[in-house]
Amino acid sequence: MQRIYSTFPGAMPGVGLLVLRGFLGASVLLHSAFYLHSQTNLKVLAFLGGVAGVISGLLLMIGFLTPIISGAVCLAAIAFFVSGLVQLSVDLNGISLSALCSILVSIAVIFLGPGAFSIDARLFGRREIVIPPSNRRSNP
Repeated sequence: MQRIYSTFPGAMPGVGLLVLRGFLGASVLLHSAFYLHSQTNLKVLAFLGGVAGVISGLLLMIGFLTPIISGAVCLAAIAFFVSGLVQLSVDLNGISLSALCSILVSIAVIFLGPGAFSIDARLFGRREIVIPPSNRRSNP
C-alpha cells in the first residue's frame, strides 16, 4: 500500500478524503441494505452481491483496503450505469445518476488514497524509527 501512495495526507486534506470515503461507503452500504431489505425471493448470487455491497461500504467507511474496495465499487457502479443505459432510460435520475456519482467518487478515492484517518494509514503508513542513544562511551 505504501508503494501505491507515498503519503497519507492529514489535517484538512485528510478530512476531505475521510468525507469522500465516508460518502462513498455510506452510499454503497445504504443502496445494498435497501436492496437486500426490499427484495423478496433473492437468488443466491443477488444475495451475495448485496452482502458484498454492505461489506464494501463498511470497509470504505473505516478505510481498510481502500484502493481495492474502491476499484470493485467502481466496476460494480459501471455495470449498474451501463445496465441503466441499456434499458433506454431517457432521464438520468434514480440509479443512473447515483451510479455515475459513485463511479466518479470511487475514481477520486482510488487516485487520492485513503488519507491519514484510515486503517490503511495505521497499517501501511510511514513510521518514524527512533534509535535510542548508545550506552557506550566514545573514546576520543
